[in-house]
Amino acid sequence: MIKNNHKPNIVMALLMGAACLFCMMIIFSFSYQNAEVSSGESMSLYEKFVEFFGGREIISHNAFRKLAHFSEYTAFSFSFFGMLYFFKKQMCVWSSVFFCVLYSMSDEVHQFFVPERACRPFDVFVDSLGILFGMTVFFIMALIVSKILYRDKA
Repeated sequence: MIKNNHKPNIVMALLMGAACLFCMMIIFSFSYQNAEVSSGESMSLYEKFVEFFGGREIISHNAFRKLAHFSEYTAFSFSFFGMLYFFKKQMCVWSSVFFCVLYSMSDEVHQFFVPERACRPFDVFVDSLGILFGMTVFFIMALIVSKILYRDKA
């Protein structure tokens, strides 16, 4: 754990907690969709993505879906890690990784019970990469902000 010698910021902890809950609700709502609805929504977004790049398919639809997994869990872990950081005054790396990966695993198990969906260990792997990326981004941002805010006091 990396210590933060400054006071807990309850307002920021609550904001990050709200963002975390929002991410969890979004992830759950996507997982709750049956295969037909999920494929239709992702194809619609993918077509807009391709259109944005002038009609060039720079990545496949499957890679686009995996990028969505990565992005959802990046936002989720960023907000969860941030919530703990602002509330506990320390960076709780292992508890953040554990909780976020556990949520990813429960999400995949949940999909097993949704019609025409499946539980895919590879998706947990992609989610885990997003989790680590989100936490890394938060850590780097916290270091930069801390150096800027407290450089005069050192």
